[in-house]
Amino acid sequence: ASDISGIALMTAKPNGGHLSVNAIPRGMSRPLVCATLNPYYLIFYSTAIENRVAKIANLFAAHGFMKEDETKLSGRELGEAAAEGINKFYSTLKIPSRLSEFPNLDENVCSALIEGAKKELSKSSFKQVPVGLTLLNTAKYLRLVYQAAFAGDYPIIMNF
Repeated sequence: ASDISGIALMTAKPNGGHLSVNAIPRGMSRPLVCATLNPYYLIFYSTAIENRVAKIANLFAAHGFMKEDETKLSGRELGEAAAEGINKFYSTLKIPSRLSEFPNLDENVCSALIEGAKKELSKSSFKQVPVGLTLLNTAKYLRLVYQAAFAGDYPIIMNF
């Protein structure tokens, strides 16, 4: 899971999963939670990093986790297709594709994740994310990312 997260970070620079994993209860696998969050952040950032998402899509299509024609999509649609490809890959490794699959997490984790992300973002002056997050709009956008990650519901994520 840690390697998968590292590849996502180096390739697409979404950094999202790492923003909030410190808010995850002790005893849980932070790399695994980070890996689970990354596809949802990929959708959130997809319109801002489309060329990077295309690289990820091509990689997953080359290995049979996406249809070749899905790599020709753009923007949000490409992000969702790539996220689905990542989650198909995760299923082969038995990595959860949603936060609700973790035994010690309930919907209340979304608030803790938002607070964790706010702390991390304020330390870095928001330079580590490819969209215009601020302390004022973080809760608005990230609440939807975390709710989507909890339920596995891509459409509720709002792009910038």
